[in-house]
Amino acid sequence: PWGRRRGWKLLPTCHQMLPYYTNKKHDLQTLNAPLSRALMDVFSGTMSNMSDRINLPRTITDRANVLFKVVYEGRNLKGRSNSAIAAACLYIACRQDGVPGTFKEIVAVSAISKKEIGRVFKLILKAHDTNVELITTGDFMSRFCGTLSLARPIQKAATCIAQKAVD
Repeated sequence: PWGRRRGWKLLPTCHQMLPYYTNKKHDLQTLNAPLSRALMDVFSGTMSNMSDRINLPRTITDRANVLFKVVYEGRNLKGRSNSAIAAACLYIACRQDGVPGTFKEIVAVSAISKKEIGRVFKLILKAHDTNVELITTGDFMSRFCGTLSLARPIQKAATCIAQKAVD
């Protein structure tokens, strides 16, 4: 009644007859389907929406997607929401590419709290030996001056003052 692809297996612990699949191709598709579906949801939905909302280049989004896949397949952050992991990966990708960004900007484009993104960020750095450089005020200075439409000499002076304040 079960056809050629299915059979019966006796479980030694409870001695009950349970059906199981004997078709290995079907088993592999069944096991990989949820993984690929979750990845595709994050890549095409969450990650691309967040990066589009803050106008990030495609290279940063791709780097964040690769990092998310590594983290997701590593299973070190099992139990954390995919959205929090995606937001932290996007923040890490921005920092690695030298694009200054803050947790507040990531929080503004996601539905995750700053506290949760920070926790996941630290866990990813610890679990995957990911390197990110420290952010200085000079990193943000060019962006802030550009937003304020300040002239180039004023921008250089502001960056120099910020650098001297740090030193």
